[in-house]
Amino acid sequence: MSAKTYEMITIMNPNLATEIVEQRITQWQGIITGMGGQVTKISRWGKRNLAYDVAKFRQGIFVLMHVQGEPKVKDEIERQFKITEDVIKFQTVRLDESQLSIAQSIAEKIETSTTAFTDAERHFDDGESDQTPRRKPTRDGDGEDFQEEDDFEDGRDDASNRDE
Repeated sequence: MSAKTYEMITIMNPNLATEIVEQRITQWQGIITGMGGQVTKISRWGKRNLAYDVAKFRQGIFVLMHVQGEPKVKDEIERQFKITEDVIKFQTVRLDESQLSIAQSIAEKIETSTTAFTDAERHFDDGESDQTPRRKPTRDGDGEDFQEEDDFEDGRDDASNRDE
């Protein structure tokens, strides 16, 4: 059989340390190369929100890999994904040569936007943001706060005070 190209995306437990994520990636690379395959691209997308809860998680650490190899390589990596508790979801897609360039350009755009987002997040976390905190919406919705009780005479509203 000839080598095929696969795109594998894994979603890992969001509570994992970066070192553990890197260990898993290195472990998978070793399995792939040990079986005669080749990892052509690895994109670490970082922590992202999920569209729905997966294994009781609302976020996950995304890792995308492009792998060339025999179907047995794909089968073994998928088996590893299934038995690794750190992986909460994964998907593998076989790419044709025409799809490969499209997939790579999309992955580059996502990686670029992820890097920009991470930089912005780091900037915000450092307290360097020039944005002022927003006011919480008020109950009447027009931006005006309700009057406090001590603004009224005898603790009643204006209408009841006029009747006296």
